[in-house]
Amino acid sequence: MRHVSEKKESDRAVIEALVWKYGPISRAEIRQLTQLRWSVITPIVRQLLNEEKFLEVGRSSNPRGRKQTLLQLNQEHGF
Repeated sequence: MRHVSEKKESDRAVIEALVWKYGPISRAEIRQLTQLRWSVITPIVRQLLNEEKFLEVGRSSNPRGRKQTLLQLNQEHGF
């Protein structure tokens, strides 16, 4: 089980780094850049939002399809 825990921590660190570097960024863009599954990205992002480390800051302006929610680091959380 240690491997699973380390993998989750590693995935979380990757997602945090992407949002820090490229934010505001959508979950779809995170998936594109990392090739992680939705089942990995969604709970990590949800947890970071609950911890108030991430903020939802608006919607993307993509011309087709559903508008994506953009994520950004919460500057008040010490990043």
